[in-house]
Amino acid sequence: MHRIDGPGATVDNKFTEGDPTGGVQATVVTAPWLNDMQEEMVSVLSAAAITPVKGTQNQILQAIRKIGTGLAGAVRNGRMIVTAASATATYNADEVVVKSGLGGTAWLLPSFTKSINLAGVGAGGMDIGLAPVSGFVAIYAAYNPNAAPSSTNPMLIAKDTSGLLAPEIYGGANMPAGYTASGLVGIYPTTAARLFKPGSITDRLVQFDVVLTLGTTTASASFVPFNVTGVVPLNAKTVNGNIGAIPSVTTQVVMDVAGSAAGTGGEYLGAYTPGGSQAQISFVDVPSITPNQLFYKGGATSGTVLLNADITGYKF
Repeated sequence: MHRIDGPGATVDNKFTEGDPTGGVQATVVTAPWLNDMQEEMVSVLSAAAITPVKGTQNQILQAIRKIGTGLAGAVRNGRMIVTAASATATYNADEVVVKSGLGGTAWLLPSFTKSINLAGVGAGGMDIGLAPVSGFVAIYAAYNPNAAPSSTNPMLIAKDTSGLLAPEIYGGANMPAGYTASGLVGIYPTTAARLFKPGSITDRLVQFDVVLTLGTTTASASFVPFNVTGVVPLNAKTVNGNIGAIPSVTTQVVMDVAGSAAGTGGEYLGAYTPGGSQAQISFVDVPSITPNQLFYKGGATSGTVLLNADITGYKF
């Protein structure tokens, strides 16, 4: 690209309409300058994989939204707090990014504050049917770009993703008409009564009260799997919680928790512990590599030992 430099351009390469009475020539719009301008704009469309279409006058805007905006579901200061089991909750964020698809056109939704009701269906509720029993719901921010902002545009909508991997863009067939842009902002556990479990979402971190997932007296010198189904969703990238060991006699105890049989991302507990007392540590961001599984190993120098692990949250 270059500044206009044809006949009649000013000394600082600007346009002038000229002045016939003063003998000042109007700037000539040259073919090289027009070609540079055209190709500069086309290069923006190409970067966004958009084919130029004659008569369409918002393609630069579409391109900017595709290549200049954040990831689908990206949030700034996203937060949802559930103080007691409830069908309803409110999600707040300074800004949420929704897209028409991965790599697609994006919209930024500022000052986002929307409620969701698991007992309802449609905008602000479940996409279809009932919330799951002791399962997980994926929560999406959704937007209809062809409708004016209203109490339901943008909105939240939930989808049962128990045992399923939730996509970053709503992937079901039950989004209300017109809501073509969406982004995943939460994957949250439900109770046996189909309610939100007490806890919170902070950006992509979900936290709740401890859930015991392992309690065994079987010591092991190598990593063995234990099940976290129903506590951690398939989308979980990392898991938080606690590990502990209670020996039958005063002795040295050890325990590890990890994301794989090779000990990936492991956290280690080792302590000389009185009989009947518990040694315990918290672990943070242990990777979830195998869906619905973590791995442990541990034991005691003498006597028997109860090894336990509980989960307090995950990042998705």
